[in-house]
This record gives sequence, structure tokens and C-alpha cells, in this order.
Amino acid sequence: MTEALVKRCCTEAEVLVQVLEACRMYGIDVDRQNTGAGVNPSGQKVRFGQPGNSDVSGMLPDGRKLDIEVKREDFDPSRLRGKKLEHFKRQLARLRRTNEQGGVGFWTDNVDLVFKVLPIVLAGGRVEETELGELHVVPRSQM
Repeated sequence: MTEALVKRCCTEAEVLVQVLEACRMYGIDVDRQNTGAGVNPSGQKVRFGQPGNSDVSGMLPDGRKLDIEVKREDFDPSRLRGKKLEHFKRQLARLRRTNEQGGVGFWTDNVDLVFKVLPIVLAGGRVEETELGELHVVPRSQM
């Protein structure tokens, strides 16, 4: 499959499918992580995942952790307020922590960014996620 065959879309669920497929195209073993809560058959509330966990998690071939937070195509963090803003800040903090510990963590609202970032990190580059959610991709030659 090539980049050209990946369908363009806009919902978070559709972007997520594309991100998972793009990672697998590069030979990266990734999983979808769910976070939330439900009720078991006994009526007890059961939480799963941790608030702030990324939607996609995996391991790069060189052993570094990969975390990708997926958003709908028109996502604009500057529009967030209140609890939604706090939640996004927690997600960014987790992505920054992944990067600080030598892994690769970033958020995306489209698969094009994944196709831009993955070749660079697979060649030994890294990413930096600012507190405002701006991504900086650093090729190995600039490290």
C-alpha cells in the first residue's frame, strides 16, 4: 500500500484507522489504547486505561516507545476551554514525557503528518512537543 491509497477523511475514528495503517506500513507494531469507564455485569463501574494515555502506542524497531494522540482533522487546540483544555494539556504532558525519556510522542489530526514524521524518527530522529502542542521534528543529522 502506498501513501496515495490512504483515504482522506475527517472524523477522529477515520484518522485513527489511517494512523494505525500508516504505522503498520512502516513495519511498526502498534495498538489502539482505549481509555474510559464502563459498568460490568455486577453493576460496578470499571475504569480502563489512564486519563491522558495516547490513542496509539507501540514500539519502534530501535526499541523506542511510540505514542500518538489522534484528533479529528479540523482539531484546533486554541479553541479548547475548561475541562477539554485540561484534558488536552494532560495528553500533551504525557507526550512530552515520552519524548523526554527518549521515545517519540506527538499528536496529529491527519495521516500526512505521520508520513512526514515516521521516516525521520525511523532514521534516528526525534520529535519535540511544545506546551502549546506545536510539533518540532528533529532529524538525526541535527541532533
